[in-house]
Amino acid sequence: MRFLTTSRLNLFCLATLLATALEVTAKPSPERRSDFITPQPICRLQQTPAEQLLGLCDDAAEIFMATIADRLAPACEMFMDSIGQVGPVGKLIVDSIARIDRECFYQIMDVSSVCPRFPELSPSQQSRFWVWVFASIAQVESSCRLRVDAQGINGTADGLFQLEYSYSLRRAAGRDPELCRTRGPTDSADPTFQVECAISIFRDHHCRGDRVRSLTYRGGYWQKLNGPNRAIARLIRHFPGCQ
Repeated sequence: MRFLTTSRLNLFCLATLLATALEVTAKPSPERRSDFITPQPICRLQQTPAEQLLGLCDDAAEIFMATIADRLAPACEMFMDSIGQVGPVGKLIVDSIARIDRECFYQIMDVSSVCPRFPELSPSQQSRFWVWVFASIAQVESSCRLRVDAQGINGTADGLFQLEYSYSLRRAAGRDPELCRTRGPTDSADPTFQVECAISIFRDHHCRGDRVRSLTYRGGYWQKLNGPNRAIARLIRHFPGCQ
């Protein structure tokens, strides 16, 4: 009887050692652990206004954006990356809209031609919608390159959003003197300049005066956005929850 008890104990110990060995073998090596880890946003107690509006610690919001991010060129990661996290230029857009004219973009401008359900989106989704609008413009106009120029109707245009390159052209077009820097030469590849000037162009074309104009208003600056079936407008329509 004592022999049987000892044998059973030995078998139990052997089985335990075997199970432990299998568990160790199954674990990924330190070199391969990155293959199993999905990058997560860092949630901070102190957030910028853009981070608060975008809900950057909201995993659902990032999954929401990841469904469309693959429609953008790799350089567009400055707006949002392939897993839906908003990039530095995306945050700059949200902060700049809030500072320049939040009411224009969230309450006044008519975006129904491309996003009829915009009023039903959450505040975080609405902020991400505007990141997507500017990313769509940059995708079509420049493939999200900061330094690229082309011949426009009235002269050279350059940058993410193909704005007037010459400060004299911007001044002649009536652009905002401060935000579009019409008083002298500037670094036209500066993302802050490009974002602020583009936002002011939207504000001046769509939210000034007595008449509220659609995002796809045919008298607007970007010809590939003017009209609901142009290339930029078609890309904007892919934003989840809009249709």
